[in-house]
Amino acid sequence: MVKEQLYKVLWSAAIATTVIGVISFVANRVSLGITLVAVGGSSLTLSVIWTEIQLALADRDNSTRQLVLLSGEAALFMIAVAFSTNTIPSEASTSVRIVTLVLGLQVLGLTIQSSPATISRTAQLTILAAGHGSILVGSVLALPFGPTNPTGTLLLYTVGIPTVILHAFWIRTYRSTADSVSQTGIQRWEGMLLIVIIVGVPSALYVSLIGPESALDLNSTVVSVATATTGVTTTLAFATLGAPQSSPRTARPLERHLVAASLHIFVTLILVNTAVFTIFLIVPPLSIWILAGVLILLLIGVSVNYSMIIHEQRSTQPDEKKEIPVPQNPISAVTVVITAFDEASVLTETLQENLDTLEELPFVLVPAERSTDGTIELIEETQEVYPNRVRIVKGTTGSKAGDLNHAWQYIETPYALVLDADETIDIKFVRRGLVQLERHPSAGVVQGRKVSALPAYDAFRRFVTIERQHSTLIDHSLVDDIFDAGHFAGSSAIFRREVPMDVTGFDPSYLTEDIELTIRLYLQTDWNVIYDTQMIAREISPQNWDALFRQRERWARGWAQVAVQHGGEILRSWRHIGGKKAGALSWLLFTAVSAPIFTILPALSLHWYLGLAPQTSPTVAVVIALVLLPERGISFLYTAIRDPVVETSAGRVVEALLFAYTWILFTWLVQLHSLYLELSGTEGVWHRTTKGIIESEGTQESQ
Repeated sequence: MVKEQLYKVLWSAAIATTVIGVISFVANRVSLGITLVAVGGSSLTLSVIWTEIQLALADRDNSTRQLVLLSGEAALFMIAVAFSTNTIPSEASTSVRIVTLVLGLQVLGLTIQSSPATISRTAQLTILAAGHGSILVGSVLALPFGPTNPTGTLLLYTVGIPTVILHAFWIRTYRSTADSVSQTGIQRWEGMLLIVIIVGVPSALYVSLIGPESALDLNSTVVSVATATTGVTTTLAFATLGAPQSSPRTARPLERHLVAASLHIFVTLILVNTAVFTIFLIVPPLSIWILAGVLILLLIGVSVNYSMIIHEQRSTQPDEKKEIPVPQNPISAVTVVITAFDEASVLTETLQENLDTLEELPFVLVPAERSTDGTIELIEETQEVYPNRVRIVKGTTGSKAGDLNHAWQYIETPYALVLDADETIDIKFVRRGLVQLERHPSAGVVQGRKVSALPAYDAFRRFVTIERQHSTLIDHSLVDDIFDAGHFAGSSAIFRREVPMDVTGFDPSYLTEDIELTIRLYLQTDWNVIYDTQMIAREISPQNWDALFRQRERWARGWAQVAVQHGGEILRSWRHIGGKKAGALSWLLFTAVSAPIFTILPALSLHWYLGLAPQTSPTVAVVIALVLLPERGISFLYTAIRDPVVETSAGRVVEALLFAYTWILFTWLVQLHSLYLELSGTEGVWHRTTKGIIESEGTQESQ
């Protein structure tokens, strides 16, 4: 305890010394400033190295390697600091000294980043390229014998240095062997680091844009503040790499999920836009190509959505769709499989309804063993009432995918109907699914359409409902009918029993085992997934905004995982699976990670504001806007009006227009947060979406 307190005092003193040095430099007390920065910066470096030593000693498998690396890194960094502050006398130019100091920081970052971590190889390579790549290119532009571009150097450092520090922080986080208290502290320190980056990068961007000469002319208050802010935030960011285990209590709000997510979103937006603007400024011709690429992607997306409307209009008439022939196979050939994790409140309503409606079908109920809300007890009571129809297979794997794999061996019928705990269906769903499987021998899965159980209860549920309507009525239908690329949506689907086992089952390592299974079915087998909009399953909306955000966060992360793992494989397999299917699946996976591409408006706006953007014909701009902007409103309005299952009203039509564009923003924010989590290597956990019971005029919704 005393040792920890002493370390905290010394660490704080080092920060204070460095910060005072930065402020002294800005106040034109250059000699004093350089001396204090050298002393404080060296002390902070020692704190970082000391922290690394402690972690290396705790890691028995890699301690020797880490200690050797640390010894070399410490020597190189101290030499870099001494050289850059003229402690080692030299006639080198200021630019060479700055480059030397920054390269010393890179060495420190690489030492930390060479440690084992849970971050995927793709994510690590992406961050290394963005961080160290930017710094190296910036250093080349700064050297006298290179294509000197001081502004470009500062901009690249503005992108690279925060990225390197953030990556090093992530690596250190996953090497920590401390208890849950220290993990809480890590969350707080990460939040404070993100705040520092959010403040520091715009300041550094401003300093970069006014030019190195103007930045050193500190007679302007604005320039002085921006320069000091840049220096102080860089100091604070670097200091987090040697932060004490305990964190300030005032930082508790940073542990909250939505607060942390907001910081993830802001940092991702700032770094991506700064990087794009830097590219615009350093290589002007690329700005035209980047803008053209974004517009082409937008036009493709808009064309696809307009095609959804046209396809839905031309599809089979509703009366013909509703005809459900009698299947050749008996209904009892289907086993209902329901997974549940802490969903007793939902099952109280849905389980009994499904048992009553599907009275001929056997059930395999899979309650997660870690359920604590009475889910297991409720299911056991149900089994006592229906001993001949209900079988319990406890989920012990910690994930829905693993539990399904475990339960699958207990399915004795040719088909299995997978439902979530909050879903209800009728016997027509089963009959139609069996007919589809009989008609299409290559179909391994028939996916039904999910519809909100109580779509108009309040504004929040109407917001959720309209997006699900759009997705399940016209989006999924087009992808299946035209591109033959239907996908399993996690539940409300009938499987041939052998299908999952043909690809070794569901993969628990993915947060969205449904789309991952679909991709493997297409790549490794001849099975297809077909979609039927007339197979209706009633599902429950998330309870509130936080529950919705967590649900979509998990979906976005899962799709991102699949995109990284299988995206290239899909493109390479286009001859095997067909060009249309490969194109459709690639587009679906791309849209799941496309937010960074579609959220570079600040970079484009700044480029235009500074007069660096090429002139665009007003006529062309108006035409593009008229094509792009109305699409989302039109497609959502069309869905609200045409949906044969969910009734609409004049008020809902107006709401649909507003919700259409709100969903664009919401989706981008979720994607940015989720991509941050993927890049940082944050562990993905299977968790339930919070739901409860709502009563309205005698109608109950289990949510």
